[in-house]
Amino acid sequence: MGRLLSERLDLSGTRLTRDAREARVRIEVLNERRSSRVAAVDRNGKVLAYELGYEFRFVARDDRGQELIPPQAVSVTRTLDNPDVEVLGKQAETEMVYDDMQRESVEVLLARLNAALR
Repeated sequence: MGRLLSERLDLSGTRLTRDAREARVRIEVLNERRSSRVAAVDRNGKVLAYELGYEFRFVARDDRGQELIPPQAVSVTRTLDNPDVEVLGKQAETEMVYDDMQRESVEVLLARLNAALR
């Protein structure tokens, strides 16, 4: 999450720093988690689809430590079909879906930050 956020901010022309004293805004990722649950099965009990979830909680503070955005969560879910393919292919597809959910989450965080700074 941190890497994606840094890359996106860097691409926008935002100057990044690791020194909190130099930062105008500090984003703290409080926690991050992935989840997976069975979404559909056939009559024989074979899993047909999974629901993948990605959630992170964050807070944004200004240079005085005041909250620009209070602690809040961003959650994204996707359904992943379970075709009869090799396990490695399923794992790679699952990772690609989680990566996509992280990218979407970063965009949500940046939209909220943009709104808070206006």
